[in-house]
Amino acid sequence: MIYILKFIAAFLLPPGLFVLLGIILSAYLWRQRKRFGRFAFSLSVFLTLLLYFSSTLLGAKLLGQPLENRYSQQQPASAQRPSGQLPLPGSCCWCDRSGHSSCR
Repeated sequence: MIYILKFIAAFLLPPGLFVLLGIILSAYLWRQRKRFGRFAFSLSVFLTLLLYFSSTLLGAKLLGQPLENRYSQQQPASAQRPSGQLPLPGSCCWCDRSGHSSCR
């Protein structure tokens, strides 16, 4: 039962939803091919297949791997002490006239 729910959910969430809409559009254009022509149907099928392919693992590897190989990850020069302060939520801080901050 859980597999059936996961299969249905895959077509209701992106990118499965857009692939499903592309399939519906392609079927509509196929039925109305005398009105819209064959080019609209072919374009719809091509874009739907391209969207499906780019959302798979193989498509992501083919699109992302060349970029990952081209640009190397930059390593930090050294562990330096941060120069700024980061206020954290959940505390009440204020500065008095002397420039000292007080927190509760």
